[in-house]
Formats: sequence, structure tokens, C-alpha cells
Amino acid sequence: MKRQWDAEELIENFTLLPEEIALLDHKSEVNRLGKAILLKFFQMEARFPRKAADVPYMVVSYIARLLSLSPQQFKEYSFNGRTIERHRADIRLFFGFGEITPQDKEDLKTWLCEKILAYDRTESHLEAAVRQRLRELKLEPPTPERLERLIRAAVSTNEKIFCAGIFKQIEPLTLKKMDALVNTKSGLSDDQSQFKQSIFNFLKTDPGRTSLKSILKEVEKLQCIRELGLPIKLFANVPPKIITHYRRRASAETPGELRRHPIPIRYTLIAAFCSRRSQEITDSLVELLVQIIHRIYVNAERRVDKKLIEEFKQVSGKPRLLFEIATASLEHPEEAVRDLQENKIPIKRGKL
Repeated sequence: MKRQWDAEELIENFTLLPEEIALLDHKSEVNRLGKAILLKFFQMEARFPRKAADVPYMVVSYIARLLSLSPQQFKEYSFNGRTIERHRADIRLFFGFGEITPQDKEDLKTWLCEKILAYDRTESHLEAAVRQRLRELKLEPPTPERLERLIRAAVSTNEKIFCAGIFKQIEPLTLKKMDALVNTKSGLSDDQSQFKQSIFNFLKTDPGRTSLKSILKEVEKLQCIRELGLPIKLFANVPPKIITHYRRRASAETPGELRRHPIPIRYTLIAAFCSRRSQEITDSLVELLVQIIHRIYVNAERRVDKKLIEEFKQVSGKPRLLFEIATASLEHPEEAVRDLQENKIPIKRGKL
């Protein structure tokens, strides 16, 4: 719940209605205030606060003022014991909510796999989607820790199914070539074994400065990816967000970390990385070519300008000729200098 509320928001969201006040049938002022705060908090968040600090003081003060009580009394309200359990049960019943059951959790995992995880893997989005789903089903969400475990279990289940489907589409020869991408051994004997940079790490590198060498380097990367022979429609029905998710995961891991994944996940990560990287390298090649063409044009223009200037410097009597042309233009503004020369009109000479 947000911490700051203005007066209008407090009135609109936390004013106690008559039927809500009727629910506060406690002689104890502390319990009366505590139950009222739980009630309005649950109405806003579809969950109960875990401790007093979860409720903004502005909200506590406003509700206490409505009940003619001191907001300090909320500090005495116990968040453990049978009293708060009875309060929670009354509030759930009042709003028509129920506690989440093991079957509800399984149904929620299935819903996540079918409706959400097929399109998005962002943690914050998943949590928001689950809380909204629970609210629609009128189920009180579990604790944040249990909710996180539930989401992780759904993600793990969905990932196994998804990666198994991708793995089945890749040919055995392609799998061997993908293994070679993450190989870091030099191929020498055990006594002479040394580590080398993997092709996978080479594919991660940036193109560098604009030059022919950079273009050849990018072409080499693109050739490495195309030689894998990945199916053209491997990710045809997969949303771009999911491909990007696996591409980022693969890019953040070392070849050794990739090799430690279960086989279907390992090859899915590498395939997603190569698929996206191929597009990125193609884009960078186009950009490099455009930059080189622009550089060639600029350099050619400079050479032409330089040559013209050098030729101009080689003309003898340039100041005298320029002065005569300027004088002729002033005396006969309506005629071209060439016409004056053809008509044998003398050009007045002077000194510079």
C-alpha cells in the first residue's frame, strides 16, 4: 500500500460505511480500531497487513478519528493469536473471500503456465498477475514467501515443457555444433590441456570501430551461427519477449554455467541466444556498411575539394583576372562576362 494519501483519497477509500461499522462489535477500543483498519486495508489490497508498520500512519489516524479513538491504540493491537484470526475470518466472510487451498494453488499454477508464462517471464509482472487472479477468484493470497515459491514452481514446470519442445526440433548434428560453441578446452592432452576462448564468448563481442576489419569480424560471427543449422521456424510461434528472456539469460552466463544446465534448457538457451544474435549482427553489419559508405563519400568530397583548390592555386594572375571580372560585372550588370569578351567590349583595367 502506498504511504502518502491526500484528504480526498482518505475520504473516498477509508470512510467506514454503516454496515462496516456494524461489523465492529467489540467492547475493546484496541480491537475495534484494529479490526476497522484490517477491514479497510483488505478492501484496498485484497490481503491483510502482516504487521502494524504495513499500514500508513495517515490511514491509521483517519480511521481512528472516525471512531473517536487514539491512533496510538493501534500499536497495542496484536497481530498474533485467536483474536486477529477471528477478525480475519469475519472480514473474509464479509467480502466473500476464502483462504487458498492446495487445489487452488495447483489450479493457479496451471493458469500461470497456460495464460501468462507463455507470453511473459518478468517477475514483477507475474506477481501482479497472480494477485489480480486471486482477487478475481476472491481468494486471500498466501504470504509473500509462499507466493514466491508458487510462482517459481509454475515457472519451473513451464520451462521444462517449453524447453523440451524446443529440444525435440533440433537435429543431433546441430546439437554437436552447439556443444562446440561452449567448448573451452584447447584439445591438447590432459598433461598439456589449456583453456581457450569459446566461440560462444566470441559471438558476444561488440563489432568495435567502423572498419573493414570490423565488417569481416561480424561476417565471421554470422557465418558461425548459420553453420549451426538451426531450424528456421524453431521459434516461429514463440512470443519475442520469451525469446529475449532466454537470450538475456544465456548472455549473462559463462560457457561453464551453460554446460551445467539440464540438456533441454541448455540447448534452448544457446538456440535463443544464436537466433537473436543473428538478427543483431545483421543489423550491425548494415549500420557498419552505412557508416563506411558515408566515410567514403566524405573522404571523396574532401579529395575533390583539395584538388580543386590546388588547381586554382596553379592559375597565374588570379588576382588580376578576378579584378577584371568584378569590374566588368559592375559596369555591365545586365550582361555576362563571356558576352562582353565575345563582343570585344574592353574591360577597364585597374590596380589592385
